[in-house]
Formats: sequence, C-alpha cells, structure tokens
Amino acid sequence: MYYSGLIRLSRRDMWLLNTENDELVSVNNPRSVRYAALSHMWSKDPLVPELSFHDLRRIQEQVRAAREKDPTVPEDAVLARASPKICSACAYARDDGIGLLWADTCCIDKSSSAELGEAINSMYSWYSSSTVCYVFLHDVDG
Repeated sequence: MYYSGLIRLSRRDMWLLNTENDELVSVNNPRSVRYAALSHMWSKDPLVPELSFHDLRRIQEQVRAAREKDPTVPEDAVLARASPKICSACAYARDDGIGLLWADTCCIDKSSSAELGEAINSMYSWYSSSTVCYVFLHDVDG
C-alpha cells in the first residue's frame, strides 16, 4: 500500500506523513489510502518557521541516530520537534482514525523543480482525494 525511503516520485505519487511514527511514506495512488490534508497559510513569523521536507528528513535521521544509542527515545520524538501546526494536524488525524497526513510544507520536496511542478499540478487532486481536510486559520482565536 505504501512504503518509506527516498525515491523519485512519479506524477501519481505523493509523500505523506505517517501520524503514528512520524515517517514520510510515498504513496503511488493517493486514492487507494485514507489520508488527511492540511490547508493553511504559511507562517511569516521567523520564530515559528515552516517545517520543510528536508527539515523533516533531517529530524527523522537525527531521531533514528538517537534511538540507536538510546532505544527509549519516544515514538513522537520527530513530531515533538515539528511545528505546533503539524503536530496538531497529526493529532486530529489520529483522533479521526486516519494514519496519514499531507501538508504541502513538509510533503513536497521543493529542491526538485520537476517534483515541485508535478506537485503543484496535482494539488487539487490531492486535496479532493483526501478523506478529510483540516483548515488552520492562524488569525482566528479558538
């Protein structure tokens, strides 16, 4: 159904964040899995930067290395270092029984212009194929 690891994405593939173990996984047919999507404004606050694909990969590698030294590193160690927005979206998805999340900030490899172009062209399909779409309104109080 889905698999992890760095691979070249084709037009139908997308990266999703596993809300249970914080791993990025590649899904070759988004319509075949249940996932949540996050619709949001990107933060302009330098104190709360957006988590990029490469930031997430770097954090995942650091946590893996820490776990090799200390197996008691908690399951949510990656998300603990992510933005509150991503953490909250993952928590909402888990509460709704959805194990995967798509957020454009951390699920698109923007270093590859080809992948970025394919992702931009696929975004409507990805939002419409999601099981649920969470909307984060940074300027609205709870």
